[in-house]
Amino acid sequence: MAKTVLKLEGINPRQVVKALELAEKEGETNLYGIEKEFAFVNASNLYPLQKIGRQSTYKFVTTYGNIPFELRRRIMPEVFDYMIEVITEPEYSYRHAVEEILKSEAELWYALSHIQNEFPNMDEILLSSGTLFKPAQIENENIPEVWGKDKKAYLEEMVRRYGEKLTPQGMHGNISIPEPLIAYQYHRSDTKKEKGSTGYVDFKNEVYVWLACKLRAFASLIIAIEANSPFDYLIEDGEIYTVLTGYHSNRWKRLPQIESTNHPFILRNYTYFQRISLMLINKGIIIGANNYMPIRPKGERRLGEVPLSFERACWLHDIVLNEKEIASDPLLSELRGLEDLTFIEKLEIAERTGWLKKKGYKLSDLMKLWQKDNVRRLLGVPLNRLEIRCEESGGDYEFERAKAAFLFTLSLYLFANPEFGAEFTYGRKDLKRVEFNESQAMKQGLNCEIIHPFSGEKIKMRDFLSSTLNVLRNFALEIGTYEDMTPLMELSKGKANESEKKINTALKILGKNPKKTKNGFIIIPDGMIRDFLLERKKYLLEELSEKLNWGITKLGESPQEITFFKSYK
Repeated sequence: MAKTVLKLEGINPRQVVKALELAEKEGETNLYGIEKEFAFVNASNLYPLQKIGRQSTYKFVTTYGNIPFELRRRIMPEVFDYMIEVITEPEYSYRHAVEEILKSEAELWYALSHIQNEFPNMDEILLSSGTLFKPAQIENENIPEVWGKDKKAYLEEMVRRYGEKLTPQGMHGNISIPEPLIAYQYHRSDTKKEKGSTGYVDFKNEVYVWLACKLRAFASLIIAIEANSPFDYLIEDGEIYTVLTGYHSNRWKRLPQIESTNHPFILRNYTYFQRISLMLINKGIIIGANNYMPIRPKGERRLGEVPLSFERACWLHDIVLNEKEIASDPLLSELRGLEDLTFIEKLEIAERTGWLKKKGYKLSDLMKLWQKDNVRRLLGVPLNRLEIRCEESGGDYEFERAKAAFLFTLSLYLFANPEFGAEFTYGRKDLKRVEFNESQAMKQGLNCEIIHPFSGEKIKMRDFLSSTLNVLRNFALEIGTYEDMTPLMELSKGKANESEKKINTALKILGKNPKKTKNGFIIIPDGMIRDFLLERKKYLLEELSEKLNWGITKLGESPQEITFFKSYK
């Protein structure tokens, strides 16, 4: 494989500030974006609310929830019918992105209250993020009906492979380096090519793979800071319990670990990234976007190849079902006069009649070819951002802003100070360290001891956070993000993360002799979980809405009065 050609020089913080000013002046609005996943939960029993009548809950809520248009177009269905994803617009400011995603969460809570007012006999619907409190149905029929058959075929393969590992909900931050800053580095680089823009695109691709590599060293720190899923469910002797597992991030524990997650060298440089990814695609390990590495470089379809439709992918393999073909082949006689069928429905009939076998294919084989063709094309899309996939959500406004400020500052600092952490090259030893660190952070959050990703020495996670913040301090002061990171400084001095807060609250309320399962896990009463979720609703719709002047509860009917269950003992 080719040796990396990326050679970056250090950049003065004043030049970073100038680049940010130019980016804002020139209308660059894609520096920070947030994707956040939620689950709809039935308040009466805490089971994921998968369907209401015959509709997926996603479709029901978006139909009857009185959701503002701007939010409606940013809500996406997910793998299962109780899950959704909300995305922000790409923002120039991480502050705007944080406020936008929290406002969207508040509007979703308001939409659920609107449904409760409109259908008063319906069980109350709650909104959660992290891990489920009771198991979901993991069947193909629980994939939302809004997906077309093409997309559903991909999701069915995901369900077959990973099952309930697809059920956790998290948050993804998407960070781009300001274009003027990349251009500034490029024009000082000895890799610059004088002809055309191809050299610049290559340079950007290298930058984002290189940055993803460097940020992986800090993934355990991100998990420890963001951990907010201490609860999970287990089944024991046929009984289902919500329990404290002892883990700070059950979400990270549940997510699939596929070969690309910890493949040595995959993020060493762009050439390695392309070749190893292509090898994993050809082996059938990566399909679609199922790459669960904590931090990954990413592009956008609109910047490159459009996705192949299933029909076009089949046409590339000489599978055509047009009027002429149907009229001329006796094996396709069942399709005559059925023009309104979708292509995949026609193909299902063609397989049953033996026409597809005559062509040398099975429908399932064509699906796999289509999936591989599509993901190969996606691999060639120019990179334009970093996706942070080890985040969780649920903190207050100041804490969520602090996390975003930290990620944005760290990304810019690494780009402007390329010698920092230069010894981390994504080799086997590097990955062994960070895998261990991520496991420790998943279990104990900020209270664990890890192996320093650069020096190999043991260090407490809070000390790692403190030393990282000290490294960033002067840089953050220069670019104006330092004050926003204050809540993280408090974490470094011993303050509990969100997960530990919930653990401490639960243990305090349950007292000295809490009920336990036979295997020793502390049982969490349903009422306590409802309280945690309703406290979130109260914070967003009352305290934060007033503080940030959202006025959400003034849009129409006021939400139901929030009352708290106290049936713990």
